[in-house]
Amino acid sequence: MKLNFTAGFEAWLELNGQYLIGKKEIEILEHIRQQGSFMRSAKILGLSYAHAWNSIDKIQKILGTPLVEARRGGASGGGGTTLTDMANNILSEYRTLQKRLLKSTSKSILSKQESDLFKKKVWLPDITIIGSNSIGIELIIEQMLSEKKFSYEIVNVGSSGGLNAIMLGEADIAGVHLSDSETGEYNISFMDRYWITGKAIMIRGFKRKQGFIVKKRNPKQICGFRDLLRKEVKIINRGLGSGTRHLLDEGIQQIAKEDEVEVKTIINKIHGYDYEVNSHPEVAKAVQSGEADVGLGVEVRTVKMNLDFIPIQEEWFDFVLEKTRMGKPVIELFLKTLKSDKLRNIIQTHAPELKYTNETGRIIHQP
Repeated sequence: MKLNFTAGFEAWLELNGQYLIGKKEIEILEHIRQQGSFMRSAKILGLSYAHAWNSIDKIQKILGTPLVEARRGGASGGGGTTLTDMANNILSEYRTLQKRLLKSTSKSILSKQESDLFKKKVWLPDITIIGSNSIGIELIIEQMLSEKKFSYEIVNVGSSGGLNAIMLGEADIAGVHLSDSETGEYNISFMDRYWITGKAIMIRGFKRKQGFIVKKRNPKQICGFRDLLRKEVKIINRGLGSGTRHLLDEGIQQIAKEDEVEVKTIINKIHGYDYEVNSHPEVAKAVQSGEADVGLGVEVRTVKMNLDFIPIQEEWFDFVLEKTRMGKPVIELFLKTLKSDKLRNIIQTHAPELKYTNETGRIIHQP
């Protein structure tokens, strides 16, 4: 039997010998340019928002410069994301390379199937919450649904990813817990750092404890950040941009300062520093399964999974809301639920490790 073989290829770009971008990431950027929205682009391509964001954010970190930015006058509810000059230059460079390779084949740059993707209509949820992970968000949504039917999407990409989503107009609400190492204040100062002071408000959320998640009875006797440097200790880390990763890196920086060495020297001593997951439940599962001896996370997860918890500090988990969306009925329901006695009682019953305070639901920062 004679087989008819055809040639196939895939192009990618490298930077200093390191993979930078290929077909998958190019498709995300091209759809963002056409759709003006991360969320719409991800849905058209059949990707989760978290996957699309992490793919592009990885390139941004390699380059040290953004590929996406907020579009001036971005439409409320539909996203307002546009490509930077750097992203457009990369697209141009990639397509030039692809055309050179195509000279030896009869294939077009875009197949009909790929071209049809640009015309695909997508569904967007009534409310989109992007940012850090908290059981408090799940409890709020559950209570809201008991009063009204609506569609929703919760995306866990860390606090920084949530603030970026607000800046780009991709999210209605972002959950954040970032500490300012200079002032010790939580979250508010980061509004300026992400250029959203004029377009968003911050609502007080819950208090909770961050600490080391370890196996029952703490067999490795982990008590502080220095214990992570021991050869027999393996950690599970959170992704860059999460509030939990921010806390770990602050601890590492303090050790480097005390020992008068570079931060990289300390990081190189930590077994598992590059082993990253995207949420608190994943950290707890890694410790429970034995993949890691310790990870930073919140107390609520350890109680549910029969693990031990060594507290480091108490923190605020707050909510950032896109100002232009405050009039949406589902956003009004979110705020009403957040301030309700019913939610307070639910948290006390189902998540007592979260502290519902008299400040919960109050605006703590607005333009």
